[in-house]
Amino acid sequence: MLVTGLLLISGVVTVIVQAPGYRRGNFDSKFWSLPLGEQLDRIGEKNRHWWWVGGWSIVGVTLMTGGVTSLASAIGDAGGAALAFSGLGMYLVAMAGWIFGIAISYAAMSEGAKQKASTGDIPSWVAPLGSAAYMAEVTWVVAANIGYVMLGAAVLTTGLLPAWAGWSAVGIGSVLAIIVLVTKVGFPQMSDLAPFVLGVAAVLESL
Repeated sequence: MLVTGLLLISGVVTVIVQAPGYRRGNFDSKFWSLPLGEQLDRIGEKNRHWWWVGGWSIVGVTLMTGGVTSLASAIGDAGGAALAFSGLGMYLVAMAGWIFGIAISYAAMSEGAKQKASTGDIPSWVAPLGSAAYMAEVTWVVAANIGYVMLGAAVLTTGLLPAWAGWSAVGIGSVLAIIVLVTKVGFPQMSDLAPFVLGVAAVLESL
């Protein structure tokens, strides 16, 4: 369980540590409320930094995916296969969609910034791709947290990890999934808390 825990924790830490990079590149909360043309201008000015923060987001989620997969496998071996692999399946489908969405978004915004700098016009395809990528992100947050609820329930039924870890995953995942479903607003960091708790529990259990 040590490797499982370390993968979960390192994935979460990677996502959290790179988050300030958005502010250093002036891609903070104010950036997302700017008109699309101004967003493209800023991306054009700091294109390398734009790709840097996006790349680290993908690295962090990939590490978490390794941890979630390992945890689901261990739960399955302990007799909780149905819940564990249902949760894993939901998580993996959403994760694949999110990585595809964020890659398309970053590529579209980067290329859009180049074309705007060259022609002065915003390419017509930038906004639709950006909207699709955001919906992929919201879907990812909801589905990932539902997956954590299932994994938490599987932990409770198998006793693989302490009960507090299972209940925490169920509670955190449920609350965050409901919040995003109601508000239609979601950020990748909203899918980090439950795996961090499960990762800590896995590391402690292995000591």
